[in-house]
Amino acid sequence: MAFGQDAGSANALADALTPDIQPIDVSQPTGFLNGRKPDDDVITAELHLIFGSNAALNDDHVDANDEPFLATFPYLAGPHVQ
Repeated sequence: MAFGQDAGSANALADALTPDIQPIDVSQPTGFLNGRKPDDDVITAELHLIFGSNAALNDDHVDANDEPFLATFPYLAGPHVQ
């Protein structure tokens, strides 16, 4: 509500962004908020839902992975090791 949402909208947004399960409607295209593909920019999508058209706040400016996806399972790059 601190960002201008009324209580009902704020609660609906919180429910959508923090579900106990990840709902998927197989009759709809896959992608955040209906499932999630590895390359979905989830943080930017969530910021846009929270801040709307406020361009200064609705993008984390991380536009790509630092490692490419693998061509075979498990598809994701290994963890960062220091």
